[in-house]
Amino acid sequence: MDVYQGNEFNTSADLALLLPPAETAAPLIVKSALISRIGVGRPTFTAHPVRTLLISTRLPSSNPTDIKSFSRLDSLEKVKKCADLKIETIHSNCDSTLIEFDGTDGPLLWIQFSDFLLVQTEVALQARRRATQMEVLVIDSEDRKEEFGGGEKGVAICYVVAAGWAVESLGG
Repeated sequence: MDVYQGNEFNTSADLALLLPPAETAAPLIVKSALISRIGVGRPTFTAHPVRTLLISTRLPSSNPTDIKSFSRLDSLEKVKKCADLKIETIHSNCDSTLIEFDGTDGPLLWIQFSDFLLVQTEVALQARRRATQMEVLVIDSEDRKEEFGGGEKGVAICYVVAAGWAVESLGG
């Protein structure tokens, strides 16, 4: 496994700085990423901002449990009782609760917002996770349609982003 130049990146512009000049470089093929942080953003002034979500990762050689099977985990107590999940750490404050799961594949992070004004949160993972895909399951949302005079259908979420390192970067 080769961690490409050992540099951390957050955006595609940062990743471009790690690459050699185009005229001398072979094409870059990123087979996987080593995730060290997760960030989540949500709008707050909508009728249905996301309240609870689960982030899961996959590797091509794995066969993890279908993320939809965790759709009823809408409280901390239910997450703690779920036999399929091994909790690594629990981060809790007045704004949100974040649970990091142990393992190399499948559920990575459960997030529940408790402050309706919290727009974004970021967590540095206790254990880095290697992945080729990331899935997000929205478990529930806040119902504030009366505050917004009815409101749109659907759940509002702005982004879920993983930060870390590109690994197994191969030139052609």
